[in-house]
Amino acid sequence: MTDFKIISDIKLSNLEQLTGVTPGKYDYPSITVDATGKIIEASSLTVPDIIKPGYTPTATIGAVATVGGNVTTYMTIDSAPALEKTGVTAGTYNYATITVDATGRIIGASSLTAPATAGYTPTVTIGAVATVGKATTYMTSDSAPALEKTGVTAGQYNYATITVDATGRIIGASSNYTNNNMYLINNNFVTNISSNNINITNNNNNSFQQLSLNCKQLNINDSVNNFKFSVGENELNIENTSSNIYTSHQASASYFVDPSFSISNPLQTTISPNNINLEYGITSSTNISSNIITMTNNKNQQLSLNCKELNINDSINNFETNISSNNINITNNNNNSFKQLSLNYEKLNINDSVHNFQFSVQEYELNIQNTSSNLYTSHQASLSYFVDPGSSGSNPLQTEISPNSIKLQPNQNLSTKISCDNNGNLNIISNGNGGIINNGKVVPVGSAPPQFLIGATSIFGTATTYMTSDSVPALEQTGVTAGTYTSPSITVDATGRILGASNNKLSYCNISFTSSSTIDIQIISTNVYQDILTNPPTNLFLNSFMSSDFIINNQTNGEIKYIGLYNLTININSICNLINANLNTISQIGFCLFYNLNGNSGYSKIINSETFGYNSTLISTNLSNQTIINITPNTLIKMQIQNISNTNNIKIFFASLQITNLGYSN
Repeated sequence: MTDFKIISDIKLSNLEQLTGVTPGKYDYPSITVDATGKIIEASSLTVPDIIKPGYTPTATIGAVATVGGNVTTYMTIDSAPALEKTGVTAGTYNYATITVDATGRIIGASSLTAPATAGYTPTVTIGAVATVGKATTYMTSDSAPALEKTGVTAGQYNYATITVDATGRIIGASSNYTNNNMYLINNNFVTNISSNNINITNNNNNSFQQLSLNCKQLNINDSVNNFKFSVGENELNIENTSSNIYTSHQASASYFVDPSFSISNPLQTTISPNNINLEYGITSSTNISSNIITMTNNKNQQLSLNCKELNINDSINNFETNISSNNINITNNNNNSFKQLSLNYEKLNINDSVHNFQFSVQEYELNIQNTSSNLYTSHQASLSYFVDPGSSGSNPLQTEISPNSIKLQPNQNLSTKISCDNNGNLNIISNGNGGIINNGKVVPVGSAPPQFLIGATSIFGTATTYMTSDSVPALEQTGVTAGTYTSPSITVDATGRILGASNNKLSYCNISFTSSSTIDIQIISTNVYQDILTNPPTNLFLNSFMSSDFIINNQTNGEIKYIGLYNLTININSICNLINANLNTISQIGFCLFYNLNGNSGYSKIINSETFGYNSTLISTNLSNQTIINITPNTLIKMQIQNISNTNNIKIFFASLQITNLGYSN
């Protein structure tokens, strides 16, 4: 341990010597302090006269500060300087006008005349903005100005949405529950609830999402994800609003549709019980069911297949083939002709409309028919028939050939049979009054002059004498007056003889339209007849002539009118030359002649259907040698077109209508 020795002989006077300050009392001291805070010097000052009592403030307090220091005297603590004068005259001012400086002191004042206060009503309302008035009248103390209107409609608001201004007043209000409707609003979400509907809407982030629900339907509209969802009583729909692809589901069918492929001709799939239909637009499709598959392409070529039958329809080449378990049919409709072969285990049929023939072979018979003249032959194992029904449908010319026999029938009542006997003689047997033939020679029985006239009725005589070969019976008179007739009306019997005749004027009509350039036929809708030209030129009938009993009734519609006095039988020849201007569409039209009798509203019509090919295919469709009986006065006749394939590619460049009078009747 280190021993410390306390030096106790250090005197305080030595410390004082260190600071340099003499200990003692200092009045009004003046001191000097070193860096350590020790007083190193001190002295007393003489008491000044400035703190002695008796000195009065010499400066005043005004708007501008005064910096003193020019005097050496001071105020005592109970002294106070006076306010400087502002220049205003001291006194009483009534209804004063005053001027105030920046310190708030009045520097100028004057009195105004006291206003008449009685009877003045407040003229300004209290609102959100202060109003600085200029009136010289005043309200009484018991007056009060009204509050200004804020624009809100006075009334009752339920579950209200309100708008408030800065003063706390309502400037707008609406009910969220009116007429059985409740509105719940939170930021961009709005819910509307009524007795029969709930709507929930989200307008957040510039998007629109909405749900609508009632007792019959649920709708969800989601513009964020581009979807619409709808459920009704019998249908569910889902739509992508960006691509417009949608599905529709019903109790019996579902549809899947892509209209972006073509709005009017979309891709579509239809699913129903036992059926799937795939559609590539409206031109190509495949239909599948449990027992059949049907495929159709955009050129209207079709294949149909089921467990019993295969059908192939080639509308481009106009061929059709049908194969079933017991039959094969092949049809050619090319070039406006009809050829068909039908084959089964019992029968072969060939129908050739080009050459007007039908050929039929079956177990025991072969038939060949000319469909133009209706002549036909029928061949069996022991018998052949050659028939001309054109002579008379119910009473035809006919030849029957059998072993060693030929039977000739001019009608159903008369027949002559030719055969050969065992001696080689040719025998002719007639059920009429035919002569007896022996080796080709007539054997006369006797002669006599003609006894009867030749007329409309056959006479089956019983005489046993005959006319000589140079005898001729006379024709019986029909009752017509012998003479010359102009454009006559005649009455003819079944043998073609004139029974009566009278003069008539000639009736005829011939009108036609031609154009140096083709004119479009406006298509209205499928299977609707329309006039040949919808907006024709003024010279529709460039070549027209007609008798006075025909007039052009309506040139725009191509309509003529019979205005004669008598009923008329006419022959009509009508033609229309058309062009299909489309490059890849087959078109079909119906060329029709309309007529009504005696101006009736209903029309009768004669129709000819024509089919066009592609690329400016030219056809000439006509209605030739059409006979119309009993044309009455005021009958209208006109040509029209029926659009069957609903295409807008048909042009016309020639049309004509020719009417010839076949006779009059009263």
